Amino acid sequence: MRTKAKYRLFLILLAIPLWLPAQPFNFRNYSVQEGLAQSRVNTLLEDSRGYIWMGTEGGGLSRYDGRRFQTFTSRDGLPGNYITALYESADGLLWIGTQNGLCRYDGLSFRTLPPAFSAEVHAITSSGPDTIWIASSTGLFIYTTDTIPPEPIGERPAYCLLKEGQRIWIGTDNGTAWLEKGQLVRPEMPAALAQAQVRSITQDSLGQFWIGTYGHGLYRYDGQFRLVYQNGCSPSWRTPSATASPRRAKKGISGWLFSEKALFWRSLSGIPASA
Repeated sequence: MRTKAKYRLFLILLAIPLWLPAQPFNFRNYSVQEGLAQSRVNTLLEDSRGYIWMGTEGGGLSRYDGRRFQTFTSRDGLPGNYITALYESADGLLWIGTQNGLCRYDGLSFRTLPPAFSAEVHAITSSGPDTIWIASSTGLFIYTTDTIPPEPIGERPAYCLLKEGQRIWIGTDNGTAWLEKGQLVRPEMPAALAQAQVRSITQDSLGQFWIGTYGHGLYRYDGQFRLVYQNGCSPSWRTPSATASPRRAKKGISGWLFSEKALFWRSLSGIPASA
């Protein structure tokens, strides 16, 4: 009996390390049945009021308040129902990019930009209370007032934007560029990156930049561009404040990497590891 008891105790002690790191995650799916406008969601945003906004492929814009969905479409003032980008500016305005241009929502109504701007919007950011930057299928634009149409800056097309201090990073068909002090600068980069379509750029908690390309891998920039991962995927990045668990963050993981084929996290060594 003592031998059996010791054996059971041994098994329990052996299993404890497996139980301790385990962290339960509860996932709940939301679909058209729950009120979502359309089953394919292109972009997500949680605004400063706590609403979750979901831009869909053809169904319009859905807003979730924690209890129910509300859907907005072209009938409510959107320039189109294929939503491609969402951004909230510092003044609380919601900017919505579509395949047919850009509009903004002030909590009461949607206001479309001048009809002269009807490009497909890929990304939106701001560099001040009155300055909105728009990456679109026809290039990079700056928008300052309601009376003046967006002004073209260059880089046709532009896929993504990241504001870093006084610099704005731009993802293009030919690698990355940045706008600084009114000048468009193309940094020195590997030939493969210079020929790649850059779809996502972000900065991690260590101050390094991560550049996701379409089919040409993942690059890191810390003063120099380095290819760190390649599997033919189109990656995007999420910072630890939004997605990393406390347990993994303590182990030095500074962010999550999502691709079309796998989920990865990145350690302090800078080497992506598959989850």
